[in-house]
Amino acid sequence: MADSPPLRFGIEIEAIFDPHYKEPGILRADFASRLVEGYEDMCSGFGDRNFRTLKWEVIYDDSLRGHGKFGPYAFEVVSPILPLDSDGAWCQQIREIFNHIKAQCKITTNETCGFHVHLSPGSGQPWSLEELRSISFAIIYFDEAILALLPQHRRNNDHLLSNFADNDKFKFFDKENRTLEDKDDDCMFAWNFGNIAGFKDTTKMTIEWRQLPGVTNSDECLGWTELALEFVQAARGWENIGVELAGQYSPDVDGLNKFVRDRGGYPARQMARMDEIFKGKSGQVKVVDELERVDYPGAYPDETV
Repeated sequence: MADSPPLRFGIEIEAIFDPHYKEPGILRADFASRLVEGYEDMCSGFGDRNFRTLKWEVIYDDSLRGHGKFGPYAFEVVSPILPLDSDGAWCQQIREIFNHIKAQCKITTNETCGFHVHLSPGSGQPWSLEELRSISFAIIYFDEAILALLPQHRRNNDHLLSNFADNDKFKFFDKENRTLEDKDDDCMFAWNFGNIAGFKDTTKMTIEWRQLPGVTNSDECLGWTELALEFVQAARGWENIGVELAGQYSPDVDGLNKFVRDRGGYPARQMARMDEIFKGKSGQVKVVDELERVDYPGAYPDETV
């Protein structure tokens, strides 16, 4: 386990919410207000997204498809900042949120839905340059192993660009000489570093992993969150990762699995959450040429809100 402060993180759950009991004439914003009722630490963020909220927020995301004017409804559920505490209270929060929502709705996803994890050092500290270099090297090294874990529609996607292959700054570098410290701060990349450049004087200095598929239950949510936490923890404190990584771990699924289990770690870690993600997966999925990429379907217009 790396000798570094604990992480804190936030998650964004994009999904389609189909009420168990449908009422005619209920628009999406109205249903969002109803959905949060009965859960004290949840609020509707329609019309005014609050990045500093201490509550879970239900917000509108115009990139999501699959809703009708009067239901089902496409939302994004955004967590508050969650500390990586030693008692695992953050896990209980996630389970409670899903239980609350599922009591009122069926949760489904489609190809426009994703799951995002924002990560930053504990206690509001900024990422150090050394940590960013180590994390970015691991991202690039395991780029094609991560693709092998994802469903087809999250691979080689024009909205989830490779942090190496699709970055013009790296076109003439080989794999051993890659780094992300000068990467364009474009949130179209699988790993978004733009928050660090764009919010230097705020607490929103996060690395965002945008590549993950939509989740419909707490087990899926906790599994991908576990992988994100373990991956960043495994990389962040490895000072000589650029020299030593290739000698210890292969750049495929087996190597990635071993990497996060050997070198990750945090209070109350539960590696078994990742088992389903790695189950039956192997090898790599190559990053393909831009002309062969998949794209999201277009979003519905705003008048369906």
